[in-house]
Order: sequence, then C-alpha cells, then structure tokens
Amino acid sequence: MKNLHVPLQDELHAALMAHARKSGESATALARQAIVQFVREAERAQRRAELAAFAAEYAGTDWDLDPNLERAGLESLALYEAAQENESQGQLEAR
Repeated sequence: MKNLHVPLQDELHAALMAHARKSGESATALARQAIVQFVREAERAQRRAELAAFAAEYAGTDWDLDPNLERAGLESLALYEAAQENESQGQLEAR
C-alpha cells in the first residue's frame, strides 16, 4: 500500500474531520473512499467516451451491427407488434 500526502485548506480539513467524527470513521478512510469513488467515475467516463468514439467511427459499417442479430431483432419486434395488435383486436371484439 502506498501513502499520499494531500494538503487541504483549513475549511476543507475541518469539514473532513467533522464528518469523520460524526461517522465514526477515520479521516483517512473517508478520503480513501472519496478517491476510490472519483477513480471509478473517471474510469467509467473514459470507457463511455471510448465507446462513443468507437460507435461514431464505425456507425454504418460492418462493425455497426451484426446482420443476423439485426434480422432477429426485427423479427422479434414484428412478433411483438403482431401480438399487441391481436390483443387490441380481442379487446375491441369483447366490447
């Protein structure tokens, strides 16, 4: 495990210490949790940006969507819409 020295402004240090006292956790544990959360969110944002760049670059190409998957999706959608239509017709006839 590595250590990190982080100078804090007096107000921020006081707020951190107050939260530590209220929560019963150490200021170090609270700071570690905040850093872990920041790193995870930064990594997620980076992955989203990379995926968006990939999608923008390959939109409309063979990498865009597998033709078999697209066909299966369209067939599934058509079956769903037909079932919805049949259900609506059945409700109309029941009236």
